[in-house]
Amino acid sequence: MAPWRASLIVAAVVAAVSGFPQTGSDPGLIVHEWGTFTSVVDEAGRPMEWRPFGRPSDLPGFVYGAHDDGAGAGPGAPTGSIKPWLRALVRLETPVVYFYGRADTDVSARVSFPGGRITEWYPWARPTPSGLAWERVRLLPEGASALPEERDESRYYAARATDAVPLAVEGEDGTQEEKFLFYRGAGRIVPPVLVALRGEDVVVSDYGAPGVAEVVLFENHGGRTSYLVRAKGGGQASLPRDATGGTMESLRTDLEALLVRHGLFAREAAAMLETWGDSWFEEGTRVFYVVPQGITDAALPLSIDPRPTRTVRVLVARTELLTPERLASLAQDVRDLPESELSDPADRAQILERLGRFAEPGLRLLLDSRNLGRLRGRVERLLRTST
Repeated sequence: MAPWRASLIVAAVVAAVSGFPQTGSDPGLIVHEWGTFTSVVDEAGRPMEWRPFGRPSDLPGFVYGAHDDGAGAGPGAPTGSIKPWLRALVRLETPVVYFYGRADTDVSARVSFPGGRITEWYPWARPTPSGLAWERVRLLPEGASALPEERDESRYYAARATDAVPLAVEGEDGTQEEKFLFYRGAGRIVPPVLVALRGEDVVVSDYGAPGVAEVVLFENHGGRTSYLVRAKGGGQASLPRDATGGTMESLRTDLEALLVRHGLFAREAAAMLETWGDSWFEEGTRVFYVVPQGITDAALPLSIDPRPTRTVRVLVARTELLTPERLASLAQDVRDLPESELSDPADRAQILERLGRFAEPGLRLLLDSRNLGRLRGRVERLLRTST
């Protein structure tokens, strides 16, 4: 396909999904990004440093990972990324940067994470003191790319299902093609809102950085789900936990609409839900909200050269609330463990994985309880296994 024809197709797609006038004029370079970060709080809303227990990576083997020395591991490196071993207040997950513009345009991109560390990325990028630099990125004609894919399933691939222009990135490992620039990380930034349990309500309050407009409370208890979407006026929103109604299908529809209201194209919003739906809707109580772009820009500075005509960044915060009933369930799970499994370090490692991604902060909260009794020794053994 001729480059000029591909450019017109891209412009038409952008117009159809974004409200741009369909005049055939060149809209210039447009950059869209979506991503998510996860934090964990106790019932009083105190943020916790945490790390997930040893689940296998959900990323393909060709993705790069950072080592302790700050250098990048090559694709498929046996040591992988250091991220699973980092305890952090927030875990930055799957930001992807899309480009819309004329084929054969050359750009460069830099992202930094002053309050944390970028731990995984693709395509190849040069590590900088606080982030990454993709120095030679070319926008390709539609259909001209050969994207890498492995046999094993991965949530990574769902982010490709958009109308973004494919990219060719030049680096030390040659030319690599992808539909986006991808990175992940972990850090000690404090989320912009406080999420706490107050009686039978979940209360969401500004925490020194106003601007969050809407919040979503979601609960899944034994497969029984409920959710509530509410505007956060006056710096605070109170969401009753006994709110019922809405199906998983309507929740997906409401979340996609929320993402589009914040600037994503429809296919981008659908790709984000496809990427994270299984994780977002698992067992537990959590609050979602879109971080104001000004806060995102301060926490994760992104620079593109040449400067885009428009840059949209939609970072969805997920705050996991460890409720008393969730901790009680975790305590019962630990109480029911056979002593034979607790005696073997390998078995204990499998137990931790089975208890779930948020078991570590949950076990630490149990350890702080004065009423733990004989369970204390079991919890201490499990936590020692995780260090």
